[in-house]
Amino acid sequence: LTTVKPELDRYLRGAEAITTLALRDNVAAERRVSEFEAAFISLEKAMAQFSDLIEAQSKHAQDQAGEASAASRLTMLIAFATGLAIVVLLIFLLMRAILVPLHRAVEVAETMSTGDFRSEIEITSSDELGKLLSSLKMMQANLVNRIINLNEAADSVGSAAKQISTGNNDLSQRTQEQA
Repeated sequence: LTTVKPELDRYLRGAEAITTLALRDNVAAERRVSEFEAAFISLEKAMAQFSDLIEAQSKHAQDQAGEASAASRLTMLIAFATGLAIVVLLIFLLMRAILVPLHRAVEVAETMSTGDFRSEIEITSSDELGKLLSSLKMMQANLVNRIINLNEAADSVGSAAKQISTGNNDLSQRTQEQA
């Protein structure tokens, strides 16, 4: 713009001077036409240079915008991939946190269903799955106590039955001896 403005001012001064001169002296004005045309050609060149400069700067700005757009797309892609990786990791950790204790609870229940009450139940959390394992542990302890009580009762009944059998045998023998 600094190169165009002086050329434009020179052209406008020349146009004004030639117009004023043409009104007073047409022949003198015709002699100055070549000078006016030179100013016009000089202005035209300055305007072409200015236009080229604008075009180059526009191209440069367009290139920078394209680079910024590509960088922005890459950044968004990286952010999306990172977010997706975090979500996948969280899902994996959540599933593991749920499935491992649940699998252990199923193992304990299956072992107890076969009559084996010796499984060690380890409670590592206080969430719902921890409460489930705690309930299984209490159920296991209660079943073991019931089985012990049933065994003791069965032993008592067996001992009493033995005593009755022995008493019956003694009574039967004495009855036969008296008869």
